[in-house]
Amino acid sequence: MTDSLGTHLEERHTIKKNMDSYIAVYLVIPHRVFREGLQKLLEYYPDIKVLGSGGFDLQTLDRVLKARADVLLVSDEIPPLFFSILANSHPKKFLVISTSRSVDRGLQWLIRGAHGVVPCASGGGDLHRAIKGVVSGKLWAPRKLMHEALQRLPPDPSFPALSAQQHCIFLCLAQGLCDKDIMKKCGMSFSTLRTQLKRIYKKLGVSSRLEAISLLFKTEENSPQFL
Repeated sequence: MTDSLGTHLEERHTIKKNMDSYIAVYLVIPHRVFREGLQKLLEYYPDIKVLGSGGFDLQTLDRVLKARADVLLVSDEIPPLFFSILANSHPKKFLVISTSRSVDRGLQWLIRGAHGVVPCASGGGDLHRAIKGVVSGKLWAPRKLMHEALQRLPPDPSFPALSAQQHCIFLCLAQGLCDKDIMKKCGMSFSTLRTQLKRIYKKLGVSSRLEAISLLFKTEENSPQFL
């Protein structure tokens, strides 16, 4: 992961002026050199605090379960059983560092319950934004991965019927677009967007964007389409 020091220091200064609290992060990555480099990278951001780090061992598992981390930053090499134990015992967010360019592998992590996937070659700024994104309730993933997920949806998804406008909004959410971009793409005002979002949440039986987008990956009907 490489970013210019100038960019880091500029972002650090901006964050420090507006920071009221920090996001607690725990690193679960097997390779010591990569783990230490990642920790040093995150130290540039005053609103991020690394509580600890470790590999795939019982000692790390015990420490993670006791730590009050907001986000677990884990390698995609994590054994399925290890991930399952953490997922069932830890109520916080999971952000997977992907060492693979495989879209299938990235989709599988979202299906398993990860809140985001970040390529290991991402810069510090991208990683920082991803951490803040999952904490705020967003499903974080590369646009290519989200686009592929949408392409693999069955022709008639088993979701409650959405109007054409609501369908446009839903697809924009899945692509990770911000409100401004959604308004532009779907041709609506901010008030209309907020109203339609509430109606979408009600139809889907969810209360946030993350829950709505997660339906793409976690419903029994759709999951086989991604494997």
